[in-house]
Amino acid sequence: MIELIKNASPNGGEMLLNGKAPLPGQVVKLPNLAQTFRELAIKGKDGFYKGRIAQAIVDVIQSKGGVMELADLAKHSTTFVEPISYTYGDVTVHERIGNLLRGVDSQWYVADPEMEHVPVAQLLSKPLGFGTGGNVHNSFAEGLVLSQKAAVPKGCGFTLQNRGCGFVLNEKHPNALRGGKRPYHTIIPALATRGDEIFLSYGVMGGYMQPQGHVQVLLNILRGYTVQDALDAPRFCISSGMPDAGSKAGNPNSEVYIEEGIPSETVAKLRGEWQKNQNQASLTTSAEMGHDVRVVTGYARGMFGRGQVIQKLNDTSGRLVWAAGSDMRADGHAAPQI
Repeated sequence: MIELIKNASPNGGEMLLNGKAPLPGQVVKLPNLAQTFRELAIKGKDGFYKGRIAQAIVDVIQSKGGVMELADLAKHSTTFVEPISYTYGDVTVHERIGNLLRGVDSQWYVADPEMEHVPVAQLLSKPLGFGTGGNVHNSFAEGLVLSQKAAVPKGCGFTLQNRGCGFVLNEKHPNALRGGKRPYHTIIPALATRGDEIFLSYGVMGGYMQPQGHVQVLLNILRGYTVQDALDAPRFCISSGMPDAGSKAGNPNSEVYIEEGIPSETVAKLRGEWQKNQNQASLTTSAEMGHDVRVVTGYARGMFGRGQVIQKLNDTSGRLVWAAGSDMRADGHAAPQI
């Protein structure tokens, strides 16, 4: 990651401590980021999309061959949209506009709704929605920043994202690259309600794991888990390939990742029952499901996402209580407010 930051732009050192990643206990000061926040506080959105910061963004993108101009940032506007929703039992899940469907479909149907037709009603129907067993909820980048990952605009104290990789270089594709268009994106905050009452505010970050994590954590809570137990429970991830995976991207037959803690018997059934042939000292299979299942252990379990949940509860006295949980796979925590 250090080399990525250094190579992405000549200003990478602004995000490091003496050219290195800070160690535990070291104090890091980011005065450039502090100045950015001051400008935002004084000037509002114009402090970012116009002026010094906008110029620094354009400069670093153009230095790497990009074509963004100041006018592109100045034209930015925020769109307020109605969320989509899906009801499962007595719980309704609300998401940013996009869809609820299989990961294999999402790269085709999830596109900028201001430029492409997104058939939301059809995608939320039973044949394509929850009944498929997998969901992808996506939203779209608020800005028009098409950048190299980890590039640092000079004097700003932050790195740029690379959501532009969600574009497709096929003119007939809904996510085809086009000026002024927002790319395929995966930011999916969720709100669950029961009737008119808030039930949960939650989210699980992590690329294609996000929607799968949403479903798994929600179902755990509906089964009676506490919010923390629901987050701690082992997960699985049906991989659809990441955008830079070439031909495997969007392939529903790619790997199925299983987190350690899920019974080995379950893994065996998903793979097919593997038995050792004593005579040939090789592996043969009497397949049951035949999935390409891979068990993930240790720090690599971060691929199963990082979630946070806040749940509205009424305790035995009738008092309102907000219960919270934070994913053990990350470095956050739930903090009470008294």
